[in-house]
Amino acid sequence: MSFKKFISFSAIAGTLLFSGCKPEDVIAPILPIDVCALPNGYLKWSDAGTSYCGTTLFADETLGMTINAVSLNGPTLTMQLDHYTLGTHILADSVNTVLYTSQLGLAYQSTDANPGTLTISSLDNANQQIKGNFDVTLKDPTGVTGNKHVTGSFSVYYTN
Repeated sequence: MSFKKFISFSAIAGTLLFSGCKPEDVIAPILPIDVCALPNGYLKWSDAGTSYCGTTLFADETLGMTINAVSLNGPTLTMQLDHYTLGTHILADSVNTVLYTSQLGLAYQSTDANPGTLTISSLDNANQQIKGNFDVTLKDPTGVTGNKHVTGSFSVYYTN
């Protein structure tokens, strides 16, 4: 081997040998996270035996209390609460409205004819956190798909 080839080979081998990944360059695998166990809050619900958890969560107290969640597999749930003091309240169309969209985009809403219940178990205005649960039968306003019974709980931090 000529001296020139030896130098070229040594330069290439040295570059490859000493330019490998450093330990801090290794990315740890991302493990599945139970988003309903995160400290910033949750909204989880079930209908017809299927459970959902809002992976995108929003709560705001500008016009009443709006709590909205979008689950990873499609369904969304929005509560527009007019009355949310501690205790039990109705969920209907005229007050404390619930809107639900299924995985297929079918819409359901709470009704005055068959109101549900909302229980506010904690309302911390200093930390802007509200907790509670709900049980409501929602109706397809077009009358095509019928009713959907939805139960759930929430613990969210809100803005105002």
